[in-house]
Amino acid sequence: SAALAKQTSGGTSLIYKSYPSSYRDGSKQYETGWYKANSKVVAFFMDPRNFLDENSIYMFEDLSYKPSYQTASVTANILAPSKLPGYGFTGNLFVNAAAANNVSPVFLAARARQETGSGGDAINGTKILGTPVYNPFNIGAFGGTNPLYNGLLYAYAKGWTSPALAINGGAQELAKNYINQ
Repeated sequence: SAALAKQTSGGTSLIYKSYPSSYRDGSKQYETGWYKANSKVVAFFMDPRNFLDENSIYMFEDLSYKPSYQTASVTANILAPSKLPGYGFTGNLFVNAAAANNVSPVFLAARARQETGSGGDAINGTKILGTPVYNPFNIGAFGGTNPLYNGLLYAYAKGWTSPALAINGGAQELAKNYINQ
């Protein structure tokens, strides 16, 4: 109940406009198209028993680095169908960042593929103030009228000027602010 209270205060847990309006708590938009989720919806998604099935069980995966089976070739296979390898995002880069930050390279590669697999400015070295930047995890890409640009500004501020720096910096942030929490 304490966790539910925190997740339902203010605009902490939002739900997109495409979901039924009965999932919303009020009509105020916190960002364009995003409404506060009601406590029943938040409680449902917070309860792991609702996700113990063949597909959703993976959300409970251990996200720490396991070098015996989380290899560069496994990671490269995850990246292969995406445009990431074409921009220099290799399995080795993900494994190196994973080892340095005790994070699963499988998770890192899957996250980058989910965020940017079809290509785009977050991975192609888009220049901000004349400097190419990369943000394969789209960290900081939210809010305003151009979330992607916000993410690129974030990458610029962090010095993510190569695929390796972006993967390692992103892995550090994901480990610190998400996985190790």
